[in-house]
Amino acid sequence: PNTPADPYAATSYQGKTSATPTFNLGLVYQPTNSDTLRWLVGRAVQAPSLIDFGVNIQSSEAGFPLVFAGSPDLKPTVSTNYEMDYDKTIPVLDSTLRTAIYLNDTRDFLISAPSNTLGFQNGIIQAHSANVGSGEALGGEIGLQGANAAGLRWDASYTLSVVRDKLSSGPPATPLQWNDTTPTSAFVLGLGYSWNKFEADLQGKWQARYTDYFYALTARGATYVPVTISNYVTLNARLAYQLMPKLTLAVSGQQLQSAQTIETAGLEPERRILFSVTYGF
Repeated sequence: PNTPADPYAATSYQGKTSATPTFNLGLVYQPTNSDTLRWLVGRAVQAPSLIDFGVNIQSSEAGFPLVFAGSPDLKPTVSTNYEMDYDKTIPVLDSTLRTAIYLNDTRDFLISAPSNTLGFQNGIIQAHSANVGSGEALGGEIGLQGANAAGLRWDASYTLSVVRDKLSSGPPATPLQWNDTTPTSAFVLGLGYSWNKFEADLQGKWQARYTDYFYALTARGATYVPVTISNYVTLNARLAYQLMPKLTLAVSGQQLQSAQTIETAGLEPERRILFSVTYGF
């Protein structure tokens, strides 16, 4: 039988099944030697975990019972992605132009009871695992990548993403919020050169501002605090030397533009210098 800590009767879980197919399909068409078209569609499923279904945590708050409980009524999260790509080789530039547009549709986002909004019912403060809404993402990318016989190589790309979600639960009670937490734009530029046994590469990235959240404990309890992450630039470099046909020594620097960079609401990544030895078999 159900109890205040388990509002669902045990029989509520009997015979619960879920049969949701997943797939990945692609169609490639090459009308000329310089043009390639791709149409892609994929479907992914996140099934509720045993914790989502059966979590049962009991405590008290301000003299009232506090319960986090699972739910037998959960649906799997289903994400479907549609994408169309076009590649165009440009011999005069020794390059390939790549473009892509996509649409992602996700239904029935899952959230476990400890992360969901608290409610008060029948003298009990409680939260249940639940499906909390849906969301869509529309975006695209355009890029140019190439290399020539002189040893020079390059790449440049720009991505655009727009997210719209319809959620029944969000900050400060839960971390679910994607309208502003996805950077709208990002631009990447890379340049490299090879001569004799040496290789040198330099890559920079610019990313637009977005909102991140961090988990904090306050006098009123747990809350998710928004933090605005300003647009930022990162700069990475690598220098390598082929000591033997299969042995390469390299040094690389990450985030050379500053000692620390604010990229998330968490700890700030620091500038790093890495040395590596690579041997191929």
